[in-house]
Amino acid sequence: MKKFLLLTAILFLTACTEQEEQTMSEAFHENPAKGSLIYTHAINEKEGIALFEIENRYGVHHLRKEEDGWHKSGGGSFGLEGPEPTEGVSSSSVTNPVGTSSLGGESVYRTTFVGRIYSKDIDSVFVRYDGSEEEAELVEYEGRTYYYISKIGKDLGVTQVRGLDAEGKVVYEHTE
Repeated sequence: MKKFLLLTAILFLTACTEQEEQTMSEAFHENPAKGSLIYTHAINEKEGIALFEIENRYGVHHLRKEEDGWHKSGGGSFGLEGPEPTEGVSSSSVTNPVGTSSLGGESVYRTTFVGRIYSKDIDSVFVRYDGSEEEAELVEYEGRTYYYISKIGKDLGVTQVRGLDAEGKVVYEHTE
């Protein structure tokens, strides 16, 4: 009987001390929480991103997963001065450290390219950076379309952004 009571007490105390893991959405709303959450995505078991809008700007937060759940690890927001464009795309990037390499202990960085699509005829976006080109993920939110690509690397410079229509024809191109 004593073993049963001891086991019951241990199970009860364990249940009382367990905390729920914080979700990506909750991590976005950590202080200082500003803006409207557009989208979250787990890149892997330990990293994620949150896309958001704030006034006439948009942005991305890098998220990291710890024992108690997801937390912000850096980010930024971007916007255009003046009236909103009716065509083309915007392009920005955020780079944050995500840990250290097991070889040599050097810092490892994640860069997320993010932008907003203004042209209604753009169905896909391709981003060229450091000699690579990749199709971006598109995210729809309240009639607006955003794109992003998230990669490991520091100082990954965007050299070109192309917007293609439904037939695959380039309808927008910006080269830096």
